[in-house]
Amino acid sequence: MGLRGLLGQILLDAGIIGQETLDAALGRSARTEERLGEALVAMRAVSDDVLRSGAALHGDPAPSLLPNSAHSPLLEPARA
Repeated sequence: MGLRGLLGQILLDAGIIGQETLDAALGRSARTEERLGEALVAMRAVSDDVLRSGAALHGDPAPSLLPNSAHSPLLEPARA
């Protein structure tokens, strides 16, 4: 499972999002080339704060979760 899947799994396991929301965000990410986290925030499924917390649980540095910031593999666009 890729890192993107891990972020989705963290959010699912925490009960923050449901499978339908994750699927929709992955689809949006594939269409728009947004990172998964950006898609979830744009869909208002999670806030930036929640996203930072989820990534922190996985050890990803919080600043990389914000748009226009350093590369974060957790937020890479989905590949079709």
